[in-house]
Amino acid sequence: MEVGKCYPLEYAKYRFWYEAITSDNIDLISRTLQESDSKGQEELLNGVFDLDLIASKVQHKQEHKASSPIVWHMVATLCSEKTIKLFLSHGTNIFSQTDLGYNFVHTMVITAAVRPESEDRILHSYKVIMECITSADKIRLLSAENEDGMRPLDFAMHNATTGLFQGICHLIIDWKALFCEAFFLVLITKSVIYLCSDL
Repeated sequence: MEVGKCYPLEYAKYRFWYEAITSDNIDLISRTLQESDSKGQEELLNGVFDLDLIASKVQHKQEHKASSPIVWHMVATLCSEKTIKLFLSHGTNIFSQTDLGYNFVHTMVITAAVRPESEDRILHSYKVIMECITSADKIRLLSAENEDGMRPLDFAMHNATTGLFQGICHLIIDWKALFCEAFFLVLITKSVIYLCSDL
């Protein structure tokens, strides 16, 4: 699936879906997917709501322009482990990016920066997702840059979301394959250089 392939979901029509996700109503989510045909499932799993979210100021006095919410990003940041695994089992596009270039890990970081009290829960969700995907997918996700040229690790450092930063680093250190270790050593080094240049 294409990185940016998302289906526009008109809020008035899909409000039930938005509310099911924001309330983590696993029964309604599961039933809706079961009752939908393949095309309908594709749209529900990989949709983007036509909402303009309010931009929020986060740490470092930095203002982040907000994008319309992508369904998978909402699930990854707001929902339970059971709901996350349900979406993964249905083949949701984990590589989807907003018009600002955020993948779901970027979205996790910005959510944790805006709502620090949610960081532990988001970190758990991050670990759950990473346990369910391949090493190649992890590399692709953590290599993705937003429109400012920041990878998720850079973004976590820049926004001082220490839990997610440590979670990303821990994942990197735990990988045993030599090519993965070499790749992410370069990634961490570049992130440190980026942070220092921003001071």
